[in-house]
Amino acid sequence: MDTDLAVKEAKEWNLKGISLKALDRYQDAIACYDRAIELQPRFSKVWFNKGNALRDFGKPEEALVCYDRAIEIEDGKEASTWYSKGDILESLRKYQEAIACYDRAITINPAFIDAWNNKGVALFLSGEYINALACFEKAIEIEPKYITAWNNKGRVLHQLDRHEEAIACCDRILETDPKHIDSWHNKKIALQALGKMTSIMPEKYLEQMRRIAMEELELKSVEKSLSFSTVESADDAAKEVEDGTSVSLYTEFGWECMKDGKYDKAAAAFKNSVQIDKDYSGYLDLSLAYRRMRKMKLALKYCEKAAEFIMRRACRVAAGEDEYAQLCGETKDRLPKFLDAAYSCLMHDPDYASLCCNQGYILLSLRRDIEARQMFLEAKACEEFMDYLSDDEEQE
Repeated sequence: MDTDLAVKEAKEWNLKGISLKALDRYQDAIACYDRAIELQPRFSKVWFNKGNALRDFGKPEEALVCYDRAIEIEDGKEASTWYSKGDILESLRKYQEAIACYDRAITINPAFIDAWNNKGVALFLSGEYINALACFEKAIEIEPKYITAWNNKGRVLHQLDRHEEAIACCDRILETDPKHIDSWHNKKIALQALGKMTSIMPEKYLEQMRRIAMEELELKSVEKSLSFSTVESADDAAKEVEDGTSVSLYTEFGWECMKDGKYDKAAAAFKNSVQIDKDYSGYLDLSLAYRRMRKMKLALKYCEKAAEFIMRRACRVAAGEDEYAQLCGETKDRLPKFLDAAYSCLMHDPDYASLCCNQGYILLSLRRDIEARQMFLEAKACEEFMDYLSDDEEQE
């Protein structure tokens, strides 16, 4: 094939791969990159892009091979490739190797703020808190509005028991972005450490609790408030039972599949279960099945569906039949007390502890370690907390 034509065709395959990756069609994207590499074996950008696709597809070791090939072709002169290799090594908990890659990226581009930040994270995870702090401060020096570095600086300061300074970092972020969830979380944790706060429930769940509480308080009768399913879903469930199909059969079959490692079949069974009875346990089971398949976005989606059911149950338990008549019509005045009562119910609910643990592991896999840490802290705050970590989860 003519060289110019091969170059043009390789670029087209590369662009197609980029488009497919943007649609989360990782295998198709990788196939496109492979075709581009066949045409132009020394097309370093394609090797880099293939590495990114393999990384997002959950194959970090194969991604490393691609990054190493790109580095070889580039003669080690591209900071972004060193940075991406470091990011993979960090995800594999090879922190010292990751730090060495970030150092190479910084040598090439001293103003590479993401490399400074990630180096700080790797040092933090290695227990080198003072050195990590210096990296975050360097990133902030280069870009004073770099929220991620401010956030991580606050984390380090909290770890060093410098809680007031950690709160100052959170406040600095919140001046710019009042809805920055991580900062609210970290500020709550720091306040808790100073004895100024007892609840560390994630802000996202607090907002959800407030919404559910408002809905529950605005219901006009106890009978309506206790009607969990819609009429339509109740009719569907009755029809399924008449046909001889029950939730328990799907659940039992799903868990048998889980034991055999047939996670796709387990997910199908759990989906049938929640179609019959939209209950928190079915959504938690479905979340775990997708977690095992490494489909973390779907796992998180169903985990959050389960959360709403558990929180709604807590609100109903908190209110109680006798108190509901008094609560209705006094929403604004009774809401804070009602939320406290509902949160107390959650703190004695083993299902909530299990939910928080499951979501924590999902967030860890998604590299959202700050949010994961808060979910684990929330789980441990539960009276019914148990260590839900299994041997295979330790390897995640």
